[in-house]
Amino acid sequence: GCTRYGSGLLTRLYGQILKFKREYPKSYVKDVNEERDALLEEFSDGGCSCGNMKGVMKEFRLFIRTYPNDRNTTKIKRNLVDLKKRGAFRYNCHSG
Repeated sequence: GCTRYGSGLLTRLYGQILKFKREYPKSYVKDVNEERDALLEEFSDGGCSCGNMKGVMKEFRLFIRTYPNDRNTTKIKRNLVDLKKRGAFRYNCHSG
């Protein structure tokens, strides 16, 4: 499949994961951490976007603006720079 970037959904989901971890720090720890890690993987290079480069850049920038002090933001900033340089992302992918 492909990932939908640009609508802010990935960034909102990350916020929901953080909120859940704050409110229920001892609940479903392994599962929540796996979901968080899977979501963060969408912000690495080499992904497959359902849309174009503009949407991917928009989502990365939104995450960076929304979570400027998050421990993952530095890596996501580097990945954004790499995307601009190397273009390791695939765009307009279709599932199946």
